[in-house]
This record gives sequence, C-alpha cells and structure tokens, in this order.
Amino acid sequence: MSSDTEVGSPGFPFELEVLSQLSQADYLRWQEIRAARPARARAFRWTLTVVALACFASWYTVVLGIILGVIAVAVWTMPRWVAWTTRETYRKAEYLHGPLIYGVSTRGLWFRGGALSAECTWDGLAVWGERDGFFWLSPAGMPQLILPIATLRGAGIYEQVRELAAAHGVEYGSPAAAAGRRTERASPAT
Repeated sequence: MSSDTEVGSPGFPFELEVLSQLSQADYLRWQEIRAARPARARAFRWTLTVVALACFASWYTVVLGIILGVIAVAVWTMPRWVAWTTRETYRKAEYLHGPLIYGVSTRGLWFRGGALSAECTWDGLAVWGERDGFFWLSPAGMPQLILPIATLRGAGIYEQVRELAAAHGVEYGSPAAAAGRRTERASPAT
C-alpha cells in the first residue's frame, strides 16, 4: 500500500489526510480473518472429522456421522469460501480501485474514494488496532481507515490518535472487544 501525506497543524488540535492506493492483495490481507488460536482450530477440525468417521462404525450413529461429516466439510472448506467472497467484494467495490483518502482530526474520521465519501465523529469508532506498521480504525457503517504509524509519528500525532481511539472504541483482541463492549472506559477523554 503506497501513501502520500498532507499535514495540517501538527499540534493539538490536529488534522491529517493520507492518500493511499489499495491493491487487491492489500485488501485481502486487511480483511483476513485470523484464528485467535490456530492450533486449537486445527485440533477442532481434526477431532470433528475423526468423530464423524467413527460414527459410521455403527448403524445407530450413521445419521450423526452424516451430520458431523457435513459440518466437517464446511469447516475445512470455509477459508476458501471466505477468500473467494473477499475477492468478489473487492472486485465489486469500485471505490477501492482508485486513490483513497483516509483522514483523522480532533473532530473525527473520514474516508473518500471514488464516488464514496463517509465521515463520523470519534463517537462512531467501534474497533481499532495496530498491525504490520499500520494503525487501523473501524468506524461503524463506513470503510476501515488504514494509517501508516510512521506517518502518524512523523506528524507528531500518533499518541493523540491512539488516545482518542482508546477513549471511543475498543482495541481489537482486547478483553473488552471479546466481551462485546463498545469502550473500555466509562467516559471518553476530553
């Protein structure tokens, strides 16, 4: 993912826009569903398959074996379905095929790409996280914003953006996210 930056005022209040180009490979990487415990998921798939096969040993459990076998086939092939669906989503989302502008400021977040434009205040932020040198923000009802951490640090606003994200959303993979809570704090920072 390539990006150029346009910086407003570097102090508080701040505003930053990042111009990016998102390839299909980048989109697939960002939409990838990562198993929280891959070894546990692998063990589940194998156990389900073995139990389904064992059910065919007796006439009394054949129906259960068929049901578990169908579930096992679905579990084994699901990663292919998800990858295909994600590629189709990228192909149909024409706004992703050109330049994209991701923006953050003390007032809120915005996204512009092709014919699609969306913005919200920080209260609209649902989930945020850091991965592979990028800081991503996922507001409710609009595309995910992907900002290079180096760009945020270079503009001197990384800590401010992180504090706003923590005050208004939950960090991906945190106990609050697992519990389905919207924020980890009782009240947002001012």
